[in-house]
Amino acid sequence: MNPSSFLKKTVLWMSLLAPTLGVGQSKSLSQQLVQHNKQAAQEKVFVHLDRPLYLVGETIWFKTFCLDASLHTPLDMSKVAYLEVLDRDHNPVLQTKIALDGGKGFGSVFIPPFIASGQYSVRSYTNWMKNFSPDFYFETTISIVNPFSKPSLSSSPKPTLAYDLQLFPEGGNLVQGMESNVAFRAVGQDGKGINFRGSIVDQQNDTVAHFEPLKFGIGTFYYRSIRLVNRCLKFTT
Repeated sequence: MNPSSFLKKTVLWMSLLAPTLGVGQSKSLSQQLVQHNKQAAQEKVFVHLDRPLYLVGETIWFKTFCLDASLHTPLDMSKVAYLEVLDRDHNPVLQTKIALDGGKGFGSVFIPPFIASGQYSVRSYTNWMKNFSPDFYFETTISIVNPFSKPSLSSSPKPTLAYDLQLFPEGGNLVQGMESNVAFRAVGQDGKGINFRGSIVDQQNDTVAHFEPLKFGIGTFYYRSIRLVNRCLKFTT
């Protein structure tokens, strides 16, 4: 065969084969890209609630959107989303599922009468989102009011009892090593004298003196000052 003729046939054969190879490689890369996007897709859920305040016995109505976290466009991948209402300890008190169609869904959840008044968190996510960070979970705060339950008293601080105790050493000052007569007066918040039992303890928590009023929170006691520091005054009503 003429070498020139053979070279022409080879070039023609490669020219006809090249488009077929290009189309095949292009389809293969496109399929791989689609498969990669499905495996690495990151969903983001957004929930629109009808209002932020509810009474027990009412229904929370909402609309759910499932979006591509990168493009913020509807993502038709997950078919079910989950919504939870959490208390202050992040324990779910209400839960429901939402059917998604084209990245959208509608749902509702009833608030039973045993729910206590307070602030609650609404959280929503898909099962696929559990494979990633919960930063993409939707979360917002609502208030629920239960007019039939009494407010909890444990959450309110207990009132503290304030007393005013004044000591009046004889001569105006305590003298170290000498026994002194100490007068005292104790009154409550209303300015009236109170009845109590008092004691003075040292650094080792040993009692070195006892005293209590005679009347109207007023009285006297004798006390020998060994050291002028590290003394603590205690009294009970």
